[in-house]
Amino acid sequence: MNTTEKPPGELDSAPAPSITPSSLEGAAPEQNASEQKISGFDGGTRSLLKQPSLFLCVVLICVAMAACFGKTPNYFWVMTLSLIGLTAAFHLIAEKLLGRANSEFELPSPREGVLTVLFGSVLPGLGLIAYALYSLINSTNFNFFDELGKLTLLLVVPVFNFSVWSSLRRRYLIRPRLTGVMNGFALGLSASWTVIWLKSSFISHAADTKFGWMLLLSLSPVLLFAAVRLSFDLHRKTEPKISRIATTFSFLGCLLSILFVFAPLTRTFYIQSLLSDIFKAPQTEQPALIANLRAQATPEDLRPSKNPVSGFALSSMLFGNRGLDGGSDRERDLFFKVAGKSFNEDATVKNRPGNHDANQPEESADLDTTAVYAAVGSRNIGLSLAKSQMVGNIDSATMTGSLDWSMTFHNSSNEEHEARAVIALPADAVVSRVTLWINGEAREAAFASPARTRAAYESVVKRSRDPLLVTMLAPGKILVQCYPVPINGAMKIRLGFKIALQPGTSNTSTLVFPRLIASNFAQQRRHQIRFLSSSPFADSIAGGVSGREGSAYVLSGTLRERRKENGTKSHLSVLRTAPLTAVATFDATARPPQYIVQHLKETVKTPPKRLIVVVDSSESMRDHLAEIHSDLAKVSTFLKPLVYFVPEATGANAERAAIRAMSVSQAKAVITSDAFKGGQDNKPVLTEALELAAEAPQGAVLWIHGPQPLTQDLTNAVPLDLVHPVRLYDWQIESGANEILQALSLEDPLRLINREVLGAASSIPDIDALVRSWVQPEKKLFLERVAFTRKPDVSLVENPIASMQVSRLWADGEVRRLLADGFERQALILAAQYRIVSPVTGAVVLDDAEEYRKNKLDPGAYKDAPGGAPSLLFNPDTTASRSESYSGLVGAPVDPRYGQSNEVGQMADFGYDTMRDISRWVTAFSFLVALIFVIPAVRTRKSVGELLGAVCTVCGIPLVVHLLGIYLINNFGGLGGGL
Repeated sequence: MNTTEKPPGELDSAPAPSITPSSLEGAAPEQNASEQKISGFDGGTRSLLKQPSLFLCVVLICVAMAACFGKTPNYFWVMTLSLIGLTAAFHLIAEKLLGRANSEFELPSPREGVLTVLFGSVLPGLGLIAYALYSLINSTNFNFFDELGKLTLLLVVPVFNFSVWSSLRRRYLIRPRLTGVMNGFALGLSASWTVIWLKSSFISHAADTKFGWMLLLSLSPVLLFAAVRLSFDLHRKTEPKISRIATTFSFLGCLLSILFVFAPLTRTFYIQSLLSDIFKAPQTEQPALIANLRAQATPEDLRPSKNPVSGFALSSMLFGNRGLDGGSDRERDLFFKVAGKSFNEDATVKNRPGNHDANQPEESADLDTTAVYAAVGSRNIGLSLAKSQMVGNIDSATMTGSLDWSMTFHNSSNEEHEARAVIALPADAVVSRVTLWINGEAREAAFASPARTRAAYESVVKRSRDPLLVTMLAPGKILVQCYPVPINGAMKIRLGFKIALQPGTSNTSTLVFPRLIASNFAQQRRHQIRFLSSSPFADSIAGGVSGREGSAYVLSGTLRERRKENGTKSHLSVLRTAPLTAVATFDATARPPQYIVQHLKETVKTPPKRLIVVVDSSESMRDHLAEIHSDLAKVSTFLKPLVYFVPEATGANAERAAIRAMSVSQAKAVITSDAFKGGQDNKPVLTEALELAAEAPQGAVLWIHGPQPLTQDLTNAVPLDLVHPVRLYDWQIESGANEILQALSLEDPLRLINREVLGAASSIPDIDALVRSWVQPEKKLFLERVAFTRKPDVSLVENPIASMQVSRLWADGEVRRLLADGFERQALILAAQYRIVSPVTGAVVLDDAEEYRKNKLDPGAYKDAPGGAPSLLFNPDTTASRSESYSGLVGAPVDPRYGQSNEVGQMADFGYDTMRDISRWVTAFSFLVALIFVIPAVRTRKSVGELLGAVCTVCGIPLVVHLLGIYLINNFGGLGGGL
């Protein structure tokens, strides 16, 4: 044993320690003379700054803390300096302990060999390197230092295991302290990660992580086993003094590594304490606490489920219920106040052309996305729209059309589900028919007030008796609900629409289709259509077939929905064979009967005379500072507006006191980059601006804002003090939820607020177009319908279907007029008489006549297709053969592997099939490796037990690898690519 310090230059020339017979006299009988103890250079008592292990620990601390707290500099320096101080103290304590008397621990000597380093270092290291390189090559936002730090953390345990094994193989430890620290780090890290893996795999899954880190966690038991065996070798196979040095510093490294792994939890506990303080504090103290949380928290702290953990932050997987992932109204509101973004917003998307998901709500001019999400709820796995059919009639003489939309829902899950959908209506359209098939028989709906129809629906839902409910969710939006869609069964409904054609070019008119904008089921991307028209079709659909049926023109085929940017076909155009003149139709539904005259009328939109601009001060608007200043300058060229900049809330009742109006020049000085903070409630300021603008005729408010998802108190809505009608120009620069719109609709019972949306999907795409519309007022054509008790002196349309179309559209317009004038009861009576869905009426289909009687409802009969009318609309009694030709499912069925109720999220970097292929290849490779190492050993073994052990090894290793791969694939959804 070498106990004296030699200069580095003399290490190579130092003779290897020799073993004399006298040194073996006291050896145990079973100890062979060939079992030479591993020696090393102990270095004696050394200065703290000359310890390589200290500098290794400092480097690892910096890398670990940078990976965990790189976005919070203050916390990074506090934690880094604290851990460096602890490391220095541990080194001093370790050197003191080396001077004490040692005691021998007679542990059984483990087998040291190639298998330890192969499965505990080489294979895991190669696997992690391969995936890390793949991630780096495919990385889109590459940060060299960040990726290097992550790569270092991924490979530190395999590299340390290999280094310790290599030192032991040389039979001489040049730096036992450094070797001990590396072994301690490997022990501590792999043990901590094993605990995290066991908890996440077998107890509860609290957080998501990317595939590279989950691969590391899954390999941690193997790495831990190798580190433990190497630790035994360091203690058992080295000379007593070298063993004491290596063991002491191994314990030091193990303790430090555990601190590294669990240090990020201190920040987690601190953020959770801030959140708890806010929820417990009174309303007047919350703004200051929210400002403090905003300065301390990051998006990863607030929404852990949206930010997969990595690095030393893996310890957070041990704890659930972190941040604001509960999804309650209080948590959603707090997230917005802190981050300035909507809770459901994964990424901020500008209000311009972009991606479109058929199962998510589109941008709406009348309803915000939060209300749509709340209406349809979350997606039901296994529930899908299996078949979609549209049959309609177009009459160019009256500029109207009918469309019957039949939908068949299919449920492949193991429980009953309610199908819910929001459908956007075209301009000047109304729902006039609602049908549900019960036991193969079509049942028509009863029309009554929304409260009565919903109460009837809910009473039947409790008994699972096949109800269907259609109500008006917002102007131009209807909510459809039907329950139950049976297990492994189907449910069929039909919605009938009356739609006014939109004037096109000089000789065309266009019928716009209704659209599914949100649902809790998988939407169909193909619709079987069949339309009849009194005039030739001006356009067709891909793969459509045109023809004649008697005097009518027919168009049939399959309408395929595509991404919005690719141009989905959403309308049909017909040629007008006669000029647009006033026409009259007979309305047999009215009591007494009447005539409805319809004619085109031109209107000019007058510009506002007074303008008030409201600018949102939320964090989401910071990046649009230059655009806001530019918009203020543009509108001031036509008017001299007053500007309200939403102030930061300072207390429960301080919002209104802080509201003040400014000129454009003053607003530009106030609206700076530092003025945008968190998420601010625009409701008080917007209300003040609307009431001020409505004090004189032709007032307008321009609202420039981001998402407004704060929960509004809808139970105590107070009508706004609006003297005159007022325009609201809604310019939402950042898309997202807007709960204020729903509150305004309740506070404006007289419908005095005329809201116009600015954006890519609107006729006014930006502020430039808005100012141009003021300078050059736009002329518009619209269809005006007036009722007469006597036959008017205009051309009379004899077509009964066209008459029904015109009368339902007239009734819809009359209901809106009565509501605007405050005659709600008269509007309800009229809407129920004409059997249309409106703000004061809904439609419900119940199971049988007894259910209608219990709920005091009259289902009536469908009267839109009187006797003698062509059978254009879907009627199971008259068009059975035609509907049977379309009875097959349109489009691919739901994949049964992904249609189960316990479906996990799809992996973001690999598909499931690809991951299964990778698992199979890894299993095959492990079988070959096991075979290579077992075959030479089998040759030297002759007993049956040894041969059976070798066979079990060959079969067991691939089986474990295979089971591990399948378990990883099936239980850790949402694994993203990269590190």
